[in-house]
Amino acid sequence: LDLATRSARALLELEQQNLTTKDILTDAAIRNSMVLHAAFGGSTNLLLHIPAIAHHAGLRRPTVDQWIEVNRQVPRIVDV
Repeated sequence: LDLATRSARALLELEQQNLTTKDILTDAAIRNSMVLHAAFGGSTNLLLHIPAIAHHAGLRRPTVDQWIEVNRQVPRIVDV
């Protein structure tokens, strides 16, 4: 219940600031998601979902070379 309440408040705050998903989902945000995936060893599902989210948002989809580059540059903190 607490999480739902805080989530609703966060959405209301975004609306008050006139921020939309297109303001948040940027090429940089997609790259950040790739960095987090590399650092935390996220699910292989994200290898499918991140490009799909980018495509749906009208952004560039990460290439295989970009995934390789990020995984080489970012140290693995934990493998979840």
